[in-house]
Amino acid sequence: MGVQSKFNYFRSNSDERMNLLFKIVAAVALAALLYSFVRDCDPNGSSHTETTTRDPDVARVDEHRRVKAQLQAEIDSLDGRIQQLKAQRLQQTERAKQQHEKPLELSVSPWEYITDSAYYLTEAYQVSITPHMYTAPFAERRFELKSLLSEGKSLANSLATLQHVTQALNYLYGFVRFDPMGGVDADLHFGVAGGDVHSLRASRPFRAPAIVDTVTKRNSDHLVHMVMPLTGRLDKLRFFLDTFVTVYTQDKNLFLSVVYFGTDDLAAAQTIAHEKLSSLGKAKPVHRFLRKAGAFSRGGGLQHGAYSTERWPAHLKQSAAVLFFIDVDILFDSGAVSRCRSLPERASRVYYPVVFSQYNPDIAFRHLDEMPKLSARTDHNYTSGFWRSFGFGMVCLHYSDFKASGGFDLSIKGWGAEDVQLYRKFVAQSKITVMRAVDRGLFHIFHKKVCDKSLNADQMRMCQGTKGVSEASPEQMAYLLYQ
Repeated sequence: MGVQSKFNYFRSNSDERMNLLFKIVAAVALAALLYSFVRDCDPNGSSHTETTTRDPDVARVDEHRRVKAQLQAEIDSLDGRIQQLKAQRLQQTERAKQQHEKPLELSVSPWEYITDSAYYLTEAYQVSITPHMYTAPFAERRFELKSLLSEGKSLANSLATLQHVTQALNYLYGFVRFDPMGGVDADLHFGVAGGDVHSLRASRPFRAPAIVDTVTKRNSDHLVHMVMPLTGRLDKLRFFLDTFVTVYTQDKNLFLSVVYFGTDDLAAAQTIAHEKLSSLGKAKPVHRFLRKAGAFSRGGGLQHGAYSTERWPAHLKQSAAVLFFIDVDILFDSGAVSRCRSLPERASRVYYPVVFSQYNPDIAFRHLDEMPKLSARTDHNYTSGFWRSFGFGMVCLHYSDFKASGGFDLSIKGWGAEDVQLYRKFVAQSKITVMRAVDRGLFHIFHKKVCDKSLNADQMRMCQGTKGVSEASPEQMAYLLYQ
């Protein structure tokens, strides 16, 4: 039979206040015992209680008694407070469990299987990170895993020695899970081939939240400079500009630079922009068209729009202006613009929102009698779309940070990869924090994707992968296949 041993690998600090109260109680109790000892015994061991009322130390004894009584009252009060905090914590846990609306079969937090070099994942979204169903530990977990296995192995061998096990134990396998109600748990197994298996269980409980910083910004003072590369796609341009007009009525600190490649449909695109936006720019210009020669290059267009001083409006020269790199097939609202303005911090943080990518409406809404309007397809659900966790094209950042990064790799031609390279530059910078989060106000509108045969191998893989997951959910694809 295996020897089952339990230990806490990480020292619990989940409730610092409770720990502090326990320390105070211990200190007060020790002080009370010392007072009692000094009062009751002299250096020769004689009892002070035997002294007569005429003893000059009577006043001191009375004072000691009073202090002892006061300390005991404080101990009782602190003990009551500790019990109250425990009860409150238990109530919060039970309330959270009651509000947890997952079906019963999904209420158990799954474990990830770990070896000494890899995690075997259970969450479906992780598949987009790696083509395998396992991955090497990410940087933030690599040190944690190494420390956990090292100390776990040492403890396992120490416990095995007590059981008269002569062979050194090896790490066999383990499990890690994230419990939203408690923290991170680990279940590690050590042993030798054909011998007993020693199980060690570790836990890192959540700690109470602590405020580490506060920042106040005059959000309305920061101009958001949207930069959009384009060639053709006039129908998408009309819809994008309609969205821009709607948002501009709520947030007038916006400016749009359209970088247009080539001359095909250029005049038509400029006419559409003039018709849609001329009414907004009476007091100050709200957009500009920049022409760029050559084949379409998303990175080249964004960089040209950010760097160019051609017809540069005076209000764009504000150092507070925030760049918002965006595409013509993105639907956005005023909330997304506000977050784009407030979340980036110069020389400190860039914001990479995760957009909600809509599925092919011909499949997602095939059960409806009438196709919903494009502006109405904004529900976040598994049948209408998915969070585009592998897309890094949308970014909000200060111009100075973009320039300091060196910008896009303009040697990349065709679809994809230029956004990933820029993202990696910021991740690699120790002084820049990358904020990566889903944004409920950004939607990628579905469109048919063609993967050009001239793409290199990596670009073709990314393009085909995006094309595959963008059509419909797995359930919808299975329905179409087997109906």
